[in-house]
Amino acid sequence: MKRPHLTLSRPPEAGILIWHFITLIAIAIFAQLLFLQSFALAAASSEDPAKDTVDTSSALPSNGTIESWISSELHPMSDKWYTNPWPETDIRYRLTKQPPLEWKSRQSMGTAIETILIAPSITYQTILGIGSSLEHTSIYAIRKNKTRSQQRALLESLISPDEGIGMNLFRIEIGTSDFSDGTKASPVPLYEKGWFSLKDSPSAPFSIDRPLSLGIIDTVKMAIEVGEATENPIKIFASPWSPPDWMRAKKSMVQGGPIKRSMLDDYAAYLRKFVEAYAAEGIPVYAITLQNERLFEPTDYPGMVISWELERDLLVEVHKNFRSADGRYGKPLDGYRGRRGDRKSNQNICLTMEPARLDACEKIDGPGWSDQTKYVG
Repeated sequence: MKRPHLTLSRPPEAGILIWHFITLIAIAIFAQLLFLQSFALAAASSEDPAKDTVDTSSALPSNGTIESWISSELHPMSDKWYTNPWPETDIRYRLTKQPPLEWKSRQSMGTAIETILIAPSITYQTILGIGSSLEHTSIYAIRKNKTRSQQRALLESLISPDEGIGMNLFRIEIGTSDFSDGTKASPVPLYEKGWFSLKDSPSAPFSIDRPLSLGIIDTVKMAIEVGEATENPIKIFASPWSPPDWMRAKKSMVQGGPIKRSMLDDYAAYLRKFVEAYAAEGIPVYAITLQNERLFEPTDYPGMVISWELERDLLVEVHKNFRSADGRYGKPLDGYRGRRGDRKSNQNICLTMEPARLDACEKIDGPGWSDQTKYVG
């Protein structure tokens, strides 16, 4: 039997509904693409939050320029400076001002240049200070052939936050330092090359007459005055290059071996007298280190290698003396802060100390080190 030919028909409203459905699907897909694009842009933006939080164009200084200065060192590692120095005309730059640099917005710098954005509203740890040396060599250079007003102007260029570079932390030496020339000190030092301590023998009185005669104390006091006058008070910390020679194993400040263990209490008293004597001259010592470069004993100037065990025990003695344990050492030194000592090794005595002496860790304010990386090039 022949099957009938059937023709399906639909009302016009059904076609309209199908097209509406297709249109809605297309709109949904398009909307989803827009959402995904927006999400991708937000994700990319979140990888660099500074782009969203910092308006770099508005952060540019109004004057649009940066002062640029250049200084240089000529043959910095050569000993010739001490014997037959080059003429001063060979020094190309002497803190010479250069053409100013211009600030550029991020848009004008392009995408290939790395940028550093500083957000002043976000802070982390604080820095005690930034500064330099005020040991005898530096002080000699400050004072050489200069009037007092010229010396003060030089210190202002170092310390003033407005007219200078704003330094506020300086190190001074306890006794002699490495490149000091104390040959003109009074009284005359025991060493021909001018190295000196502040107590020449066990029976000699403690004295700061030599630092006074060399102008060291005078210049440090001037630096303190400049700090006060420029509203940038400075802090002073001090380091010894060597104990007095009679305290050391080989009785010499150069290649003299370690400090004798029997002298730790005497050395702690010596350091106390230094702090008290400088305070009496108007120089408050904020902190001390126990030894400059404690793993380095040079052959031609004062220095001393001291083991971590011996330095730990010295630290305990210094703490007892400065805090006047049991009232046996005089008045406690207010505000004293003990420093581990700058050193070429980052060894931490608190990590290598036997448990019975871990209390020494409470007697220090923090570790330090001296970066002796050699010049490259």
